[in-house]
Amino acid sequence: MTMDVTVTVTLDATDTAAASRFEEAFRAWARTQPTVKEVRTEPHARWDGGVWREARKAAFGSKLGNPFGRTTLER
Repeated sequence: MTMDVTVTVTLDATDTAAASRFEEAFRAWARTQPTVKEVRTEPHARWDGGVWREARKAAFGSKLGNPFGRTTLER
């Protein structure tokens, strides 16, 4: 008999790297269980815009300009 089990885990983590480590550790543990045939993860249901904005700012600096906007030479 095959059955699907859906699990929802809510993490209180401000560090996306810590959340990713937990997710990978959970998947690794589930794969070691003798009756588990497949492990799938879905995209996060609740998007944390604040974490995304901080990560983007750290990677690219402050607000990016509009590439389709007028340049200072055209004004």
